[in-house]
Amino acid sequence: IFYSVVSIIFYIFVKRVLIMPINKIKIGIQKFGEGDYTYHIPITTKDEFEEIANSFKDMSKKLIKLNQYYEHHAVELEKKFL
Repeated sequence: IFYSVVSIIFYIFVKRVLIMPINKIKIGIQKFGEGDYTYHIPITTKDEFEEIANSFKDMSKKLIKLNQYYEHHAVELEKKFL
């Protein structure tokens, strides 16, 4: 029984510390790949997983700005040449 309890506790620990953040990152990457740059990965673990989530948030913000820049300039070019 002792080993069963230890195994269950270990599984819960691994799930909370590793599996759940990895799954959240996976969902975020899928959303990002679909073009949803506004999705933010909800991780507040104060570790490397949170750093990855924050890096994706920063990258998303930069891509949104870059897309806006290109859209603006495409409109300006259309005005000039059409």
